[in-house]
Order: sequence, then structure tokens, then C-alpha cells
Amino acid sequence: MQDGARARLERARARERERDSETARESEHVFFIFKQNVVRRPPQRSVYRGSTTTTRGALAKSAVSMSAPQQHPLRGEYKGRVTGTVVMSAGRLADIGLQYYLLHNGGQAAAAVLGVPATLSLEYTRALMGMVTVASLRHVYWATVTNGNDLPPGMAASIAVFNALFNSVVSFTAVWMGGQSTDSVTLWSGLALFAGGILFEVVSEEQRRAFKNDPKNKGKPFTKGLNSIVQHPNYFGYTVWRSGLLLATGSYVATAIGTLFNLGTFVFNSVPELQAHNIKKYGAEYKQYTLRTSKLIPFLY
Repeated sequence: MQDGARARLERARARERERDSETARESEHVFFIFKQNVVRRPPQRSVYRGSTTTTRGALAKSAVSMSAPQQHPLRGEYKGRVTGTVVMSAGRLADIGLQYYLLHNGGQAAAAVLGVPATLSLEYTRALMGMVTVASLRHVYWATVTNGNDLPPGMAASIAVFNALFNSVVSFTAVWMGGQSTDSVTLWSGLALFAGGILFEVVSEEQRRAFKNDPKNKGKPFTKGLNSIVQHPNYFGYTVWRSGLLLATGSYVATAIGTLFNLGTFVFNSVPELQAHNIKKYGAEYKQYTLRTSKLIPFLY
């Protein structure tokens, strides 16, 4: 009986040693994987351009991504954040009320600030308010339908505030200039530029959206439609309709300053940033496209 007990005890100890050995091998394998995937892994770029981090597991990667600066609607990120869309839409709709407050009753509110008579005619006020309303609704459409990228609330608010300030400058300028008659060349020229610019911008973005929504075009750059004559037709359209809105005030100085401001912003900031992003994303094909296609102004630049 004692021999049987000793045999059972030895077998139990052998099984325990075997389990310990398996546990040690598993631990060694886990440590090997940890070294290969974390310790020896080179730095990788996070989903936010411009920040380089070392990946130390999914939790660390997520933390880095969440803490990275969000400077613009993030290209390639398709989260469809509802908050940003709501913020921008609400801000752009509120701008309609703000401009109406400044322009109604002949521009009384703006005139009180400037210390000039409120002399805007009802027809002229309606023309300006019509353009402001169309521009605001155009941005609401962009935020809710056209835009496929992530739109952080802070960036959405800044876009809404910028456009409200720009439109307020238009309203104050119109009141300062005393308004335009309904047969004014500058008013009708401004209306034409505004309509043409809005149309150019919307058509270009709808063409691109239709292309991107087709699964067959995944991973391909869009170089057709209006993009075949200019790399950034939406930027060009925006600049044109903004200039038209300023021209409708009758001030050539304000029109020139506003146009140069928008062109400068695109030429020295937005265009180089987006071009570098697209070349990195699409490679030689997009590089060749940039060499044969105007950047911002069709057939000129």
C-alpha cells in the first residue's frame, strides 16, 4: 500500500512539473511576442498627421490618437461625428439671423455702430440677405451631406465663427457704402460672381462625392470633372463667391482685400497641405496630375 501511495504521489508531482514547464514556455512566448511587437517595433505614425508615437498596445495607440491636436476636418477619418455637424449647422443658420439683425430697417443696427445713416433699400437688403442665406444653407449641406471626414466640434465652431465674421464685414461695408441701387453694375456683377462661384464649388464637391462613393474607385484619386481643369475647384469656387458677395457692397477696396486674403490662405496654406497629403496617399499618379493641372485658378495658376 505504501508503494502504491508513493507511486501516486510521484505521478502527481510529475504532472505538476509538466504544468509548470508549459506555463514557463507560454510566458517565454508571450515575452518574445512583446519584444517583437512593442520593444523592437519602430515608431509609427498615429492617425493624426504630424505626430509620431511608438505603439505600445491598442490602449496606448488610442490614447495618443485622442490626445493629438485636431487642426481641421481630418482627412481619411470617417467617424461622422454628429456633434461637429450639429455645431457647424447651428452656427451657420444662426448667422442668417445675425446678418438680418445688422441689415434690417435700412441697416439700422450696423449704422448705429458706424455712426452713419441707415439708408439701405429694402430691395438691396433682400439681395444681400438672399446671398447670405444661400451661403449658409450651402455650408449646412456640406456639413450634413457632402463631408465624409471627421469634423471635430472645435473646428466646426471655428468655421462657423469665421464665416459669421466675414459676413458681418460684408454687412458693415454695405451700410458704410450706403447701399446699391437695384440696377447697379457692382450689385449685379456681385450676384453673378456669387451664383457662379457657389455653383462651381457645389458641382465640384458633388462630382468628387459620387466618385468616392463608388466602391470601384477605392484608393484612386479623383481627377475628372471640374478637377480635370483645376486641382482644387472647391477652393476656387469659394473664393469667387466670397468676392462676389463683397463686390455687391459696392466697395472695390473691400473686394480686393477679401479676395487677396482668401487667395493667400489657399495658396500658402490649404493647397500645399492638401497636395502633400494626396501625393503621399496616391503616389506617382497624383504627382503627374499636379504637374499637368492648374492648382487653384483654372488655366492660370
